Amino acid sequence: MRLGLFGKCPSTAYPTPDGTPLRKARIVGTASQDGKTTYLHVLWPPQGKDLALPAPADGRTFAEAALLDGGKIELSQDAKGIKLRLGDGRSWDLVDTVIVLK
Repeated sequence: MRLGLFGKCPSTAYPTPDGTPLRKARIVGTASQDGKTTYLHVLWPPQGKDLALPAPADGRTFAEAALLDGGKIELSQDAKGIKLRLGDGRSWDLVDTVIVLK
């Protein structure tokens, strides 16, 4: 399942740096209209199952993470940032893995 961008807005937690072409961005963040859900589009997947990100730019904290298709993701967050780990049997989509943060 792919996330359509219709009805989404840029993420304040993980904004794409100004001037970065999307084809070069490692992560693109979008958000629901109400701002309660952040979607991370992993365009260039890391090696292995772990993804480490800096702290959200807007200071928010997240309580849960999942893949858009419902797959499990382990989430840990501290002042330095967020660590995400794919669940057993999962792998990064080579085109766009979408992680839902709430």
